[in-house]
Amino acid sequence: TIHVQDHARTPHVWAIMAIWFPLVYIFPKLRLVMRLFLDESNIPRLDKINPSSPYFIMGGCMIENRDMDYVHESIKKFATSHFPEFCGSINDFKIHAAAMYNLRDHFSAYTAIEMEAKINAFLDIINELPLKIVATAIHKKRQIERYPSPQDPYTVAFLYCCERFQWELSSKNIAVGEVVLESRGPGLDNLYHSKLEEFLKMGTRYTILENIAKPSFHQSGVESPLQISDFVCYAVHKYPNKNESELFDKIKRKFRQSESGTIEGYGLIQYPK
Repeated sequence: TIHVQDHARTPHVWAIMAIWFPLVYIFPKLRLVMRLFLDESNIPRLDKINPSSPYFIMGGCMIENRDMDYVHESIKKFATSHFPEFCGSINDFKIHAAAMYNLRDHFSAYTAIEMEAKINAFLDIINELPLKIVATAIHKKRQIERYPSPQDPYTVAFLYCCERFQWELSSKNIAVGEVVLESRGPGLDNLYHSKLEEFLKMGTRYTILENIAKPSFHQSGVESPLQISDFVCYAVHKYPNKNESELFDKIKRKFRQSESGTIEGYGLIQYPK
């Protein structure tokens, strides 16, 4: 016979509950962490501007830590089901948008029709995952023309993405935001690390970035959500640089947006205006 006790609890259980529940509900920020994964497209240097691709792009996805295992597993499942011949034989195999669209590297063995089906399958996964997208597009020539001493597009784009990240953290009452950037090698990572930390301390004209921790750099083979960020950057690159919106349109509902559905300024920042 199973006896259900409605009110009987041992004293130590009540003591734990008396401490825990007030903490959880009075300080809800103790419960959650969110991560922002950022990649980039094009080079940020202002002395090298390609007229056919004048925008530098930085963007990626925001994911709560409680969803991280599910996101990792979804990306892994996609890779092993669509590219089984590579996942078992090539170290650090990863999804890469430009290589897939242009049938380069490991993806050269597929036809365009085969690859289109695989790309659409990955886009479906992005649309189903619990994440939001943010991105910044900086027109380098206009930046030079607008400002006498223009700042590095990499750090400016980082700051704009982090500003939207901070707004998202605040709206969800999340205490800690961690930023993970795609590694470009020890030299560049070290060069930018201290710069990005200083920018975070400075904040922006409108926002103190108080909930965002020091950034870290990783390879997308280690932090697989960076592979989603790679697709985000490729989609945004195609949008303003090439005036091709097809790929952007396929994921635009995942962008951070206003209650009325506005993406510009909320999830996608174009600078200078």
